[in-house]
Formats: sequence, structure tokens, C-alpha cells
Amino acid sequence: MFRFYGTSIVHKLDPRTKVIWALIIMIVALVVIDPLYLIPPLLFTIIMLLSSGIYKTEEFKSKWIQLTIFGTFALLVILNGLFAAIEIKGGHAIFYINIFGLKYPITMEGFY
Repeated sequence: MFRFYGTSIVHKLDPRTKVIWALIIMIVALVVIDPLYLIPPLLFTIIMLLSSGIYKTEEFKSKWIQLTIFGTFALLVILNGLFAAIEIKGGHAIFYINIFGLKYPITMEGFY
């Protein structure tokens, strides 16, 4: 991982605070089903990114970092779709997931 030195409020935060913040954002992204409720965490993340100024660095523009960010985003979208598809009952089942002997239908309405 890279270490970026700066004077912004984000750089002055304790690393544990930043890790906890990232975990909370990821958990919220996985638990919340309604996309409308995902807007505040997204805006908060964008504000933190812009206030840190990390997007201006050369390392942030590397293909590896961009691929990691895109891959994490895609994984969160897919997992959120799966969890929503399990939560929403009824509809047209696409396939079933077998977890601990219980069959959970994955529905088209859940992915929507």
C-alpha cells in the first residue's frame, strides 16, 4: 500500500479511524437495499476523497489502483444485488443459492 503525506483533515486522522470508516461504508453498501439510501455514504466518500487531494497524485492515476477501485466497486454492486435478491420475496426466480441446507431464491425483482 502507498503512504501519502499531506496536510488535509483526512491525512491527520488516525489510521484506525480511516479503516473503521471504510468498513462502515462497505457494510452499509452491503446491507442497504434501497439505492436512494446509498446516496449519503457515496457523497460522504466523494467529499472525503476531494478534501484529501489524493486523486491528484501520480500513484492514484496508475492502472493498478484504478483496477482495484473499480473491482471493489463491482464486487460491492454484485454482492448488494445478491443480498437484495435474497431479501425480496416473490417474483421470478432466476436460480437458487443453497446455504446451510436452505434454498434461497434469487429473483429478477431482487436484482432490480
